[in-house]
Amino acid sequence: TKKLFAKSRSEYSLSIVRQVLRKLGMRGIRLAIEYGDRATLVEMVNFAGELFNQIAPNSQDKRYKDNATRQRLANLLLPFLNITDLDLRNKFAEKLNDKRNQYDVSNRFIDPNNRAKVAVIDTDWNRAISLGDLAIPILRQSVGGTLRIEQAENLNASCQIAALKSIDKILTDVSRKVSTLSPYLQHDNDEVRLEVANLLQPIQSHLDLASTQILTALLFTINLPYNSNVNSLDKSTVESCLRNVENHKQNIRDVFEKATSVCANNSISTRNFLSKQKEFLLNRVSIYSSNLNIMLKKFTTEFDIQKICEKIDRNHSLKTKYSKQLKNLDDKCSGIRISMDYFTIGLIVYTPVFAVFAYAIQPVIAILLAMFLGNCDLCITFIRSGVAESKFFFALISVWCVVNLYLFLMILRDSNLISQQSSIWEQIRKVDAEVNSLQWKKDELERKLPDIERQIKFNP
Repeated sequence: TKKLFAKSRSEYSLSIVRQVLRKLGMRGIRLAIEYGDRATLVEMVNFAGELFNQIAPNSQDKRYKDNATRQRLANLLLPFLNITDLDLRNKFAEKLNDKRNQYDVSNRFIDPNNRAKVAVIDTDWNRAISLGDLAIPILRQSVGGTLRIEQAENLNASCQIAALKSIDKILTDVSRKVSTLSPYLQHDNDEVRLEVANLLQPIQSHLDLASTQILTALLFTINLPYNSNVNSLDKSTVESCLRNVENHKQNIRDVFEKATSVCANNSISTRNFLSKQKEFLLNRVSIYSSNLNIMLKKFTTEFDIQKICEKIDRNHSLKTKYSKQLKNLDDKCSGIRISMDYFTIGLIVYTPVFAVFAYAIQPVIAILLAMFLGNCDLCITFIRSGVAESKFFFALISVWCVVNLYLFLMILRDSNLISQQSSIWEQIRKVDAEVNSLQWKKDELERKLPDIERQIKFNP
């Protein structure tokens, strides 16, 4: 039996162990405790659970139903609450806690201190709470780490948090609750530390200054207005938020520096956590500030685009005005050019023609005068004398010269329209050049806008 219990590896050997335990009863349990390996101890504790609950199927086990035997069995199992194999220890605690049978074994055969211990090891938190102050020392051991419930760190942390909540429910006196929980504000585990802060927050006014400063830092959050939708803000809101950025940063530094300064020298994990949290929050504010500045840059770019569009519109209006002026000048200048052409032709061609015409028309004029005066002889005599010839010719030539001089003066007066036309053309070319330059700048800024918006970072 000793050899069997010492080396139970296969399923076949374990089935034999179960049969031997049932045959030997309490003697088998004692042998398993003294000589059994882990697998045998697992079978033994399962069998002990059957004996406790009186569900053994054969008549040989009936003699162990008496309370004295059950008490001896409980006493044999209690030392296993202190073994280092946590999974095996937890099985013993489960059988001793006896939750399935309304805690019959725990209530009858286990002393109050161990009653609380098996409840905590069995993670039966409602049972621990029902035990009241008896469970406080064991719960504190669990939170402090001297009593480890689970091997895995995350699972054990969950058990520590559950133990904290149990203490919080058991203790109704505020001063006791503060004195019991406040030391855990500097717990080595981050999750446990934060849970303590949450539990103590409603009674924060009862904490001492150091605990208050640590709790404030642990639960510190920063409200960054419109952090999740900065791209929907208007310019005035962005500028207002930017003015508060330095205040946010200074507030973070003050809170965490005060908390770090009051931490115990051996609270390295708490100091590291506070330092990381401070850097995390400062980084959040920096990203927030960067996003706001990006939005401000976007607004500035949009404003520049708007101003450029206004300038382009003004230049288009100016060009339209110049075009109308140019059209009017074109009409006038075409008339001036025609007049100058006629004037030149008149001077070069028509002056000699007109002189010959003036000389040749003298007899006609004499006849007309004779008819008008009714004295032909007098007109003929006047013409032959040469006086009439010279006077009529001079008069006609004088009229021609006066007419051409008048035309020349009129053309000279209006000739400045041509220079005005050239000036307007120059203005139109300048306007076109400026419009092209502005349009290029506008296109460049519009291409940059999507890139600016893509620079906005997600800030959790």
